[in-house]
Amino acid sequence: MADARLVAGDADTFFVEVEEDYEGTLGENANEEGAPGLTSLRHELEASRLFKHIAERRYRWHVIYTDIAYVELLDTFPWYRALDPSQRADLYARIRRRIRRRPTRTVTGTFDAWLDVARRT
Repeated sequence: MADARLVAGDADTFFVEVEEDYEGTLGENANEEGAPGLTSLRHELEASRLFKHIAERRYRWHVIYTDIAYVELLDTFPWYRALDPSQRADLYARIRRRIRRRPTRTVTGTFDAWLDVARRT
């Protein structure tokens, strides 16, 4: 079993700065929880008694996005797709402007993936 998530980048301040755009667009809804955190499934697998957990491994990688590519990525996540269309359009416009104002005109997305290996018992 594997899962991957976009996480706040270690070195890119964009993810702290962009909170202003979420709050400006979504108001008090800006802090609604999105996707759950990324963790091992060891406990769930073992609790099911259907699997024996064998190993786990975590991977991290970085992808550099332009403003358009980053918004296209966001649009693949259910949390963003569930937003009111006018709010989503406003949020995406703010995010694109923020990225275009950066010296590199890009943002670095950091991804974590977790791989669990289990054997059916």
